Amino acid sequence: MASDGYTIKPNKKVTYSALGEDERMIGFSYKDFGISSSEKITEVQVNISANKNIGKYVGQFGTSTTDSANGYWAMGDEITQSISGNSGTITWKVPSDISSIIQTQYGGEIKFGVWWIDCDEFTIDSVVLKLEHHHHHH
Repeated sequence: MASDGYTIKPNKKVTYSALGEDERMIGFSYKDFGISSSEKITEVQVNISANKNIGKYVGQFGTSTTDSANGYWAMGDEITQSISGNSGTITWKVPSDISSIIQTQYGGEIKFGVWWIDCDEFTIDSVVLKLEHHHHHH
């Protein structure tokens, strides 16, 4: 396992038109990544593929947090996407104020929100959590 991140490969097939209004945020449990509570997530990458051109994606990310003021929840929109033909990577750069309160324990989830996507059927191949590099001082 690389020390700078964790990856899961859910191989999850999604049919956008079949998602209900409240199902457009697709959740993955932090515990499935094996991340510890002390690690800071700086970036989340979702790798998707389809049988045809993916086209346009619009969405946001969400995460469980330790902050009760906002219902233990935060949304992120600092998203970049690199979509080419039938595969793509959607990346959320996690702002430090959110990174510091992410709840990776107690059933915490990272959620990938799909508000719109041109291709109706796609697969979430992998989800990657990139971590802050720790510098050890002796």
